[in-house]
Amino acid sequence: MQAVRRALEGEGRPVFVAGTTYRVNSVLAFYLPDKPPVRGLYPRTRRDQYFLWTDPKRLIGQNAVLCLEANDPAVAGVLAARVRPWFGSVEEAGPPVVVTRPGFSGPVRTWRLLICRDFRGYDPDAAAEGY
Repeated sequence: MQAVRRALEGEGRPVFVAGTTYRVNSVLAFYLPDKPPVRGLYPRTRRDQYFLWTDPKRLIGQNAVLCLEANDPAVAGVLAARVRPWFGSVEEAGPPVVVTRPGFSGPVRTWRLLICRDFRGYDPDAAAEGY
């Protein structure tokens, strides 16, 4: 995440870090070395505290590194398709990041990083699902 973010910052536009769930947002906020503010973008996912802390209008024109947590590639594809209209362009940053844990068989989590350029904004109330 940090390497992708730094490379995107090299393009000269401000870059924000975002996720689509509380788990992802809080892990990014805790573990990224410089503790950047993490923004919540909600493509039909349940709202949380990051919803309250994020004002999409203030991010318009910026680039983003968006982290999706989805073990199922189809779910990741649906989430990526839902955020695509919010940006000028969206592309995968590379292969999925597979999180494993000793003693567990298979992946514990699979995260996908998206490089998103030129945030256009969105209506978070219309896009949110649930409370």
